Amino acid sequence: MKLYQEYKKFSKDFFVENYKNWIGSKNLLVSRLEKIFFAFEVDTFFNFLDKIRTLYYSGDVKEMIKKYNDDIWSGYELLSFLLNKELIRIKNEKVFFKDNFDSFFIKPLDEKEILNKLKNKLASKINLNSPLLLNLNPYTKFKWKAKYDQISITTKSAIFILSKISQYFPIRQNFIFVGDDDFLSIPFKMIFDAPTFSLDADESLLFEVEKLCKTFNLKVTTVKADVRKPKKFGKFYGCYINPPYNLPGSVAFLEFVSKILSRDGGVVFMVLGDDAIGRRFVHLQKNISNLGFIIREALPSTISCRFYFHHKEDEFIYKKMKNIGIDIKEKETIFAALYVLDFVGKVREFRFDKNIYSYI
Repeated sequence: MKLYQEYKKFSKDFFVENYKNWIGSKNLLVSRLEKIFFAFEVDTFFNFLDKIRTLYYSGDVKEMIKKYNDDIWSGYELLSFLLNKELIRIKNEKVFFKDNFDSFFIKPLDEKEILNKLKNKLASKINLNSPLLLNLNPYTKFKWKAKYDQISITTKSAIFILSKISQYFPIRQNFIFVGDDDFLSIPFKMIFDAPTFSLDADESLLFEVEKLCKTFNLKVTTVKADVRKPKKFGKFYGCYINPPYNLPGSVAFLEFVSKILSRDGGVVFMVLGDDAIGRRFVHLQKNISNLGFIIREALPSTISCRFYFHHKEDEFIYKKMKNIGIDIKEKETIFAALYVLDFVGKVREFRFDKNIYSYI
């Protein structure tokens, strides 16, 4: 945090010094520039760490600015700061850190790497089309319950999510799964070894998580809570949610996690289908913004669920599809998008006169 405070001052001074070189700049008072900077230019602590993590593993400043849809000015600023602090050296256009931060940062992993790590941890074959829980414990007695809107994603979807988490969650700090019927807390703890929390209203689900922890010798903190009731506990930098695929359910989950995420920034990974939202997504977008989230990525149809007879309605749709000549048993019949939401908190509106080509 001390380094971040130093970076904020460095970044502010950089902004004040260099804005005059950018398109559409005007002569502005330093006090005015500082207000602009702190209103919406400064990185959150979380984003600052992620930018450094990206540089640490890639060694390429272009990878950092590419990830944040930015330009070379931001790359030059961060490199200048790290050079000033004698944390890096640059040789043959490659960035090298002078110290080892492997125990602090989470290394970005692709899906193949996640799968291999999971295979090694489980020491068994993995059925990518089954629910993750059935790979973790083939003899489980757990039943997904309609009253909690529970249904499990496929293991291949879980692996995709874990890979995305590794790409956006840079540090081994508190991460919470709000609604854990996908049982992602278990492989997350196995692979990334960060402080992990599993929150759910279903006691039997939490009991299943605790049994899995004993089997694999893991520490996942379970919390019984309902997202409709505010609960104060801990401070989290990362969160996973797979809410009901409707407007009130998705908003309730987002409101809940916005209250437990760190004021220093964080990231939410939200799985959401379009079952009962439709054009009301415009209202969801407003809620996403009003709660202090920026949509960093929207990855449609990357998450799937196979058809099982979990709920009463499943019997009806199975028969209706069978009657028209299509057997959907154990086929993928639910698809959803993965949204990566960057939590930046409230961003106050800051009005000042400028033309459309001004870059301050």
